[in-house]
Amino acid sequence: MTQSRRPGTDFVRVGSPACDRGDGEGRLGKSTKALRRRGRYVAHHVTIAFGNGYAGRWSARPVEGASALRRERTSMHRRGAYAKTPLRQLRIVLIAKEMFAAHGYWGTSLTAVARAADLSSTGVTHHFPSKDMLMMAVLDHASSSLLPAVDAGSTGLRASMSELARRACADPSSARLVLMLEAEACSADHPAHRWFQHWRRTLRSSARQWALADPTLRLNQTEAEVLGLQVVATCEGLLLHWLADGDFDVVQAVDAAVATLAAGARVCDTSSV
Repeated sequence: MTQSRRPGTDFVRVGSPACDRGDGEGRLGKSTKALRRRGRYVAHHVTIAFGNGYAGRWSARPVEGASALRRERTSMHRRGAYAKTPLRQLRIVLIAKEMFAAHGYWGTSLTAVARAADLSSTGVTHHFPSKDMLMMAVLDHASSSLLPAVDAGSTGLRASMSELARRACADPSSARLVLMLEAEACSADHPAHRWFQHWRRTLRSSARQWALADPTLRLNQTEAEVLGLQVVATCEGLLLHWLADGDFDVVQAVDAAVATLAAGARVCDTSSV
């Protein structure tokens, strides 16, 4: 990392022999050994390079003596342990997803998530300051794995809903999480109430667009909207029964249900012409 020199500023590699000797790479200006002899450590900007690969800037305050320097270096190592790495955040999200899916929002605490992740509570709240923020991150992660990104014009409504069911089968913990918290979020005071309102609108809008673009269907906007609501509700109900019992092929069940609903929509459309 290239940094411009400032008057009275020393650059050292923290935790390296160079830092102890005071004559290693990255040093500009007077050595730490010389500063120790003077009884103080003056460093306005320090390059942090820990063994775990984390690198960043840290503004140090003047301290007194060698023992204070060691305490300062220890403090910087502790800061590095809480680095906001995507890998650490993803691990917390995946563990929290299992716990929210099993116990719901009200039955899960940040302390329990931290214990399961082998972290301190501070280690979790450093990334997710509140349980609500953690739940939102978990829901966003789960929804991104469930909602299929397909070309409705070429696959149609039936294939698109089957793909959604296949994704739920491949990631049952995400499906269980969404259905568990959706039931809880029926209450207007639930922290995820508005999130699920948006989620249902997204599902219905997607199903409506898939129905309108389906080459086998000839529906107007209103008919496609009604059909989208029916297939989304039916799919969620079948997934709920599958997660509870698991004694049938949910992909086949969803495909058959969508085919029946789509056939009924075509009959209604033909009779109305």
